[in-house]
Amino acid sequence: MKSKYLITSRILLSVFIILISMTVKGQESTSIKSNIEKMMTSANIKTVTVYFQGYVDVEFPNFQGVVNELKAENLLRDFLKKEQPTHYSFQKDGFTGNSYYLIGNFKSNNKARIIYFLFKKSSSGYILQQLEIE
Repeated sequence: MKSKYLITSRILLSVFIILISMTVKGQESTSIKSNIEKMMTSANIKTVTVYFQGYVDVEFPNFQGVVNELKAENLLRDFLKKEQPTHYSFQKDGFTGNSYYLIGNFKSNNKARIIYFLFKKSSSGYILQQLEIE
């Protein structure tokens, strides 16, 4: 009788832990999506600078490389200033291992582009690991 109770309580605890981790991931991804959307619709990168820590692998129309967070911020700021966003919509997002990816459609007066974001889980939350603008 005790073993059935012990097995049942372990199963319930496991399910509870899984549900908590899914909820936390969902809240973090919602926050990231919201901040990205604010940045893309207002051309103000302040909402996403919290995700710039260390080095970022970036690919912009005229630049590609691994840069420090300050250079990545400046590249993104310059891109948004030049392109003047008119519309942004999410195409797809999800988790793969400890990473969260986000793909969006970006429209400006000049062009329509696809933008890829890849965030990696760190001890302080998610940080931007890769940013690609096609």
